[in-house]
Amino acid sequence: MPKVTLEIVGIYYREEIEFEGESVNVLELMEIARNNGTGLDYNLDAERRLGEGRSMASISNRFDKGKVSRGGKFRNPGVYCIEETKREAGDYVVAWQYYILDKKNKRISATKPGDGFKTPELSEPVKDGYKVIWRCVQIALLPTIPLGPFTSDTPIA
Repeated sequence: MPKVTLEIVGIYYREEIEFEGESVNVLELMEIARNNGTGLDYNLDAERRLGEGRSMASISNRFDKGKVSRGGKFRNPGVYCIEETKREAGDYVVAWQYYILDKKNKRISATKPGDGFKTPELSEPVKDGYKVIWRCVQIALLPTIPLGPFTSDTPIA
C-alpha cells in the first residue's frame, strides 16, 4: 500500500500515512491522518480562499504519553496547537506553509508567495514515497527597526 511521510514542524507530528490508489492530494492526506487515530487535527479557515482551495487556520497534535522530540528534548503529554495569525496592523503575519518532497527529497512543490500568505491549493498530488512538511512561519511585513523618516523623494544610496 502506498504511503507518504507527513511531518508538522513545531507540534511534534511525524507519521507514515498509508493511502489507497496512485496518489492523494494534500487535503486528502490531512484527512486520512486526522482519521487514523494518530492525534492530528486541523481547521480550515472558510473566510480566506485561494481559488477553490481554503487556507489552513490551525493544526494540532495530541499525544497521551510524553515523547522525545527529534531534537532530543522530552515533550509532556497534551495537545500542541499552532494557529495562523493575521494582524490588521500589518506589521507581520504568521502563516502555514507546506513543502512536498519526492522520493529523492527533491522539493517539487511549495507554498507560493504573493497570494496574501494563504495556503496554496490543497489539491496538489502526493505520491507513494513522497514527504509533506508543514511549518508555520512568521513573516515581517514592515521593518522591525525603521531607519528613519523616508519619503518617495529620499535618494537611495
